Amino acid sequence: MLAVKLPHLDRCNDARVSRAARYRAALRGVGDLRLQQIAPGATSVYHLFVVETEHRDRLRRHLADAGIDTGVHYPVPIHLQPAYAAGYRMGQFPHTEALARRSLSLPMFPELRDDQVDAVAAAIRRFFDPAAPSAARTPDLATEGARPR
Repeated sequence: MLAVKLPHLDRCNDARVSRAARYRAALRGVGDLRLQQIAPGATSVYHLFVVETEHRDRLRRHLADAGIDTGVHYPVPIHLQPAYAAGYRMGQFPHTEALARRSLSLPMFPELRDDQVDAVAAAIRRFFDPAAPSAARTPDLATEGARPR
């Protein structure tokens, strides 16, 4: 399977980078959203596109109601996993704990279309500002055909 997919890796990476740039432009300055930061001299292929907000769970429900799937990766920080129960406790890594509470992964895969990115961004803008213009039609991002494989 990898021998079949490997020739497409650069195209797929470029597509995700393009979608990330579109998300960045559309979501800059929206609500309390914090967008991923890439360290100087580093690059990202955006396997995930993660945003942070103090309203993560409400935003997630809002997007689900609009037919947009999201993800919460690593909802329990590693130091609070049962395997580490004897060594660490809540409060020892406050930044990690805050990220676990605030992080939300938006749809991100090479086949994601510009109109789908625009619909996700419009739905997020509506969450933070109900008077924000809505997209004419929200492309279905909750169907099997729109999910990454």
